[in-house]
Parts: sequence; C-alpha cells; structure tokens
Amino acid sequence: MYQGKNKTAQNSRRKIAGALLELMREQPYEDISVAEICRRAGVSRQTFYTLFHTKENVVHHMLQEECPIHDLSEPLDGENRLQQMCRMYSEYIFMHREILRLLMKNGMLALIFHNLHMAHDKDKHFGRDLQEEYVGYMKDFLAAGMTGLAHTFINQELSQQEMEKIVYALLSLQCRK
Repeated sequence: MYQGKNKTAQNSRRKIAGALLELMREQPYEDISVAEICRRAGVSRQTFYTLFHTKENVVHHMLQEECPIHDLSEPLDGENRLQQMCRMYSEYIFMHREILRLLMKNGMLALIFHNLHMAHDKDKHFGRDLQEEYVGYMKDFLAAGMTGLAHTFINQELSQQEMEKIVYALLSLQCRK
C-alpha cells in the first residue's frame, strides 16, 4: 500500500476511499468490484493497484487515515487516564458511526478490532504500569471490548457523553449491583 506524501497520490487515495464508501452505502462490500471503485473515483485501475493493491487496503486506509482513533503519541494523564481513554473510545465511535455501521453491516468488525489494536501498538506509553507479560493481553482485551461496544452503540441513538459514561462504568467496574 502506498505510503508516500505525493499530493496527486494523496488526492487519488481520498477519491478511491470516498468512492468505496459511496458504493458501500448502495450495495454490499463483497459485490463491489475494483472496476466500479475506479469508475466512481475517476482513476485508472493501475492507479488503484499502485496505491492500494486490494479493496481491504482501502478500508484500512479509511480507518487509519480518514477516521483515526486518536493521537496516542502523548501519554494520558495519571488519575484521569481511564476517563480520557473512555472519552477517546466513545468519541471515536460517535464521530465515525457511519463508516463503522457500514463495516458492521458488511461483516467487517475484525477490521475495527485491528484498527483499535494498532492504535494501542502505536502508543509508546500503553501498558507502562502493567507487568510486561500482560500488555499484549490488555491490548487484545480493550480492542475486542471496544469493537463489541461499537457493535452495540452504532445503531443506538446515544450521545457521545452517554457512550463515555457507559464505557467508564464498565471499565471501572462501577456497573456492579
């Protein structure tokens, strides 16, 4: 998949991603051909394959570039860390509800899990207060849990604050009887 900074290539990537998103609103992902994406985006098949190689790579691009989870280059504050993480997750789900709904509708929740997991992989501060052997498990646990919550929240008409409150209650165990 293309990783450069060429403005023409970046513009073509956005057009291809937008075309795939439009087509996913109209028909199932599995029925969409690369030729249709190229026609809708106004690019050649060669451009598509140079930039993405596969349709799935376009979806990965949308998740990573068009709707990233959060800038995790700075550490979350100590005491407010859990609250900040809950806000980050609920903000992500709320802001990108449409793309996430289309992925869910097309049976592509594994890509959401992958995107969330990659966000934690990029976070050099993640797990610094955990025993080393548990860091990978915690990344899996959080990515899987948030993917499940995204599945539940996507079709509900909750505000971002309501989502954040629920995520916080679950992760802090304040939902016990």
